Amino acid sequence: MRTKVSTLLDERVFRRVKLEALRSHRQISEVVGDALVYYLDATRAPSGAGGVVSRTFGALAAPPEVVRQVLEEEDGLYDA
Repeated sequence: MRTKVSTLLDERVFRRVKLEALRSHRQISEVVGDALVYYLDATRAPSGAGGVVSRTFGALAAPPEVVRQVLEEEDGLYDA
């Protein structure tokens, strides 16, 4: 099912969308729809959102050598 929407776009953005539609032999609505899906997929919080702390109960498993390397790279942390 498709829903019709109306929106205002910056003229430069619309020109880019129109050029992409011409280049790819698609409708402007397809280009805009694909761009929205791409953006939403890229910015979507993983299932069970709440951040890495809540998903790991505040503890991330890391091998000792990784922890040591991080501590050595950060000034003063290894000596604390």
